Amino acid sequence: MVVKSAAACNAAFTRIMFSGSGGWSIENVLSNASDKLRDIGAALMIVIGIVMIIVGIFKIAQGLISHGKTQVNWVVNILLIIIGALFCAGGAFFKDTLTASNESGLGNALSNELEELGQ
Repeated sequence: MVVKSAAACNAAFTRIMFSGSGGWSIENVLSNASDKLRDIGAALMIVIGIVMIIVGIFKIAQGLISHGKTQVNWVVNILLIIIGALFCAGGAFFKDTLTASNESGLGNALSNELEELGQ
């Protein structure tokens, strides 16, 4: 498409950006951006959970190997592992639930997931 004037360029840009069906539109761009951010957020939750689990296991192993020479806060390290596992499970749950759900909203996605678990 060859554009010869500024007005024709503006009209072509408007037609491409704000077309409601198929092509480029602000709605499509924002929808794709929100999907990407949702995927990145879920992956970040999983990575944080994995790091928490690794640190908790390392601290517990360090305390067991040292035979009481170093102080280890056992409760904190066990909670670190549990919370890390919850982060991993939560990230995977939200990634699967929200990307598979065509409906908008977390409430609809959670109610659909709970219905599937009940059956």
